[in-house]
Amino acid sequence: MSEAAAGSAGRRLSAITIDQAIAGASNVLVTILAARTLTVSAFGLFGVLFLIYVLVQGSIRSLVCDPLLVHPDDADARPGDATASAIVAGASSGLLIVVVGVVTRLWIYPPLGIALVLLGVVVPFLILQDLGRYFGFARQHAGFSVLLDSLWLVLLVPGVVVLSIRDTTSLSAFVIVWGGTGAIAGLITLVRFPPSPPYLHVRWLRTTWAFAWRYVTSFAASQGGALAAALALGGIASAQALGAVRGALLLTRPYSTIQIAAVSGGMAEIARAGHTGAALRRYAARTSLAVGAFGALNGAIMLLLPDPIGELVLGETWNATKPLLLVASIHLVVVGLGTGARAGLLGARAVRTTLHLDLTFIGVGLVTAIIGSVLAGAQGYYWGTVAAAGMATLLWWIALVRHDGSPQMDPRVAEPA
Repeated sequence: MSEAAAGSAGRRLSAITIDQAIAGASNVLVTILAARTLTVSAFGLFGVLFLIYVLVQGSIRSLVCDPLLVHPDDADARPGDATASAIVAGASSGLLIVVVGVVTRLWIYPPLGIALVLLGVVVPFLILQDLGRYFGFARQHAGFSVLLDSLWLVLLVPGVVVLSIRDTTSLSAFVIVWGGTGAIAGLITLVRFPPSPPYLHVRWLRTTWAFAWRYVTSFAASQGGALAAALALGGIASAQALGAVRGALLLTRPYSTIQIAAVSGGMAEIARAGHTGAALRRYAARTSLAVGAFGALNGAIMLLLPDPIGELVLGETWNATKPLLLVASIHLVVVGLGTGARAGLLGARAVRTTLHLDLTFIGVGLVTAIIGSVLAGAQGYYWGTVAAAGMATLLWWIALVRHDGSPQMDPRVAEPA
């Protein structure tokens, strides 16, 4: 890669990182605003709604958005196909949420039911907002992604201020403000990348299915594995141990932002440039070293964090989380060193290999986390995840070195799951 090309790639990665930081900060801010605006019970219900949104977004992202990163040529040539498929998937999910909301409104708990109906109405537009971000990544126009996330954030804050001035603590009102402002950002995607005729079709899903079903399988398995590991830790050790781990994960969010940006940007960069062989490995090595170094920096900051600041951020959880910070720092570095290899394989469309490795690591990580929890509670849980991450990093690099650089299937052929 020439110096000019490397600089251009670095600027794109920086823009993607900024976007991920805005998106992550927005999620944290939404939680804080909800906690300060809603009653305690309404805040708890909003947590349920937000979890539903995250699961729907992650599933459709795996089906529609992630394949954009390894099909940048199609993102340029036929963006309308991806938009149409996203509309169908988002509308289908939204309709299902509305039906559940109506049932909940009539027979279970009316306030939650009404909020679910409102969420179902805005979900298709929130999916379009997320699709627009991925269009920016794939088309190397990350500034568009930054615009969408910034717009949602800029519109959200004054909306919540109005709720506060009016002393409104209604869950439905908060969902309207949060979801409605995100929907406005989603409309920009619809205008910028309108669906191709006949407007409601799944042509994009059909032509990228060989990738999409593997992405969504990996997403579902990772979510299920994380939930199972958390439940095991809570059951084997205690709720306090689970809270301590959650506290450590909160402090590693800056690293997570960089890692996600590196994978997303790396996938699109490798797929568009067609890196193979030594060039692919060099790009992966640079990415891994950069992300690993940032993980070390994040870890050093955590370890040097004064108690007053730690207590300000985590409250009573700080004392339980503090003993985990060393192993959490090691975990960041180990995972970071494998990031470039994973991005390289995904960008090179080695989809069979990545799915097999993802599922293997999820299973291994669950086993080592449970064993660690039995042996040493929260400390053992984290050391178990470090052991699994070390094995994963090693195998990612072995797989990348052995990869011959060619896609493992014709990406235009829909392969049955």
